[in-house]
Amino acid sequence: MEGTDQRLLDDFDLMSSLLPTIRSDYRAVAAYRHDPGARLTAPVYAHFGVDDPHISIDEAEDWRIHTSGTFKLHSYTGGHFYLIKEGGKLTDSMRQVLTDLTSNRVGG
Repeated sequence: MEGTDQRLLDDFDLMSSLLPTIRSDYRAVAAYRHDPGARLTAPVYAHFGVDDPHISIDEAEDWRIHTSGTFKLHSYTGGHFYLIKEGGKLTDSMRQVLTDLTSNRVGG
């Protein structure tokens, strides 16, 4: 699985500054309890890499059940860290979403 550049992992000072945040993230994940009845009304835009061994298109599509609002699924070439090569496409997609949302509120 692609991932973090080994030079970053080997940088003691960098890792010392990041580890408290990473540990806090893991504590938040461990403490989270999902409310299966709760659904968002906000739009959900799901993005995934088609070669990611950790998620199938069906699993990515399952995010649809978490909103009563708009749902859009975007796939990209690559695996779990598709954004390394496809970051520009992801950014373009996010920019378009924000433009659409802003124009609907401001002009509509």
